Amino acid sequence: MPAQQQQRPAADAANKPVHTVRHRSIKATIWKNETSNGPMYNVTVVRSYRDDNGEWEFNTDWKPTNGFPVRAGWLRAVRRQHARLHRGLDVRVPVLLLRSSHSLLKTKAWAPEAMRADTVLDVQQMLKWAPKIGQYVTVVSIEGCMHDLYLSPAAVRERALKETVDWLAGLQSRDRIVE
Repeated sequence: MPAQQQQRPAADAANKPVHTVRHRSIKATIWKNETSNGPMYNVTVVRSYRDDNGEWEFNTDWKPTNGFPVRAGWLRAVRRQHARLHRGLDVRVPVLLLRSSHSLLKTKAWAPEAMRADTVLDVQQMLKWAPKIGQYVTVVSIEGCMHDLYLSPAAVRERALKETVDWLAGLQSRDRIVE
């Protein structure tokens, strides 16, 4: 057996996912990678399906490691949807918006604080525009979370999951009262 194949199980055992979430044929896996700047996290999203011969295949095109290129059409779509949000969406179902407690947007170089802040979105803008989503919006600020909240450290992920479960339980109790 070649040396690569003999070493592969040991390498795979050392690189187990931090967390995996499945919904039907879609699976999101959170990976932790130790770097000289501390742990970094990445998510892979795959859709499994059967090919013409009934064998399982996986589509990893949904979230490439280096992201997608930013094109003018994409930016135009984002700006249009922002304008639509600013006018009001009138979403008529309850919405839970989990966000970081603060943003870190204008840094020139990586800093450890990036592991505890949203480095993509301005959380104050999220708070400002959340009421325009609809009438039943709950905004929860999570201290110490990153932009991709479920890639944050375990204690932060646990808080986010607890907030989500509590919010859902609150919806269920309101439904019982209304019935």
